Amino acid sequence: MRKISIESAMHNYILTMLKPLIHECPPKNVLDIETLVSLQGNIEEAITHTKSLIDFMDSMVKTNNDITSSVVDKLTELENYEESAVKIYSFLLRSYLPITSTRVDSKYRVSSKLIVKLLKSISDDEKHHNELLQSVRELIMERK
Repeated sequence: MRKISIESAMHNYILTMLKPLIHECPPKNVLDIETLVSLQGNIEEAITHTKSLIDFMDSMVKTNNDITSSVVDKLTELENYEESAVKIYSFLLRSYLPITSTRVDSKYRVSSKLIVKLLKSISDDEKHHNELLQSVRELIMERK
């Protein structure tokens, strides 16, 4: 969970750094920066959610309460977030890919290639996060 939280914080940082570049080179399917701002808000919410799950688990372990069902519910919520994030990143990637191969403007092409590489990396991380969450949930369910 800490790994996911740390990587999500890094994603938030990368998106913050990408905002000016995306503003300079908006994809055709995204007319404004609202999609990115919304995505960044979702990432911040997921970081908060992940940290609260860690705190919740730590507090419950200390009291020796059975937290299985609560943890499974929270993991399912996080899995849903990760799936949504992958869809949004896929949308942005599809929006930028045509620009990376265009010969119209080399500045936009270079900027788009950087944006695509960073978004692809984040998207791959989100897919991995989802796999990790599924594995943890399955492990908890087996031990139940």
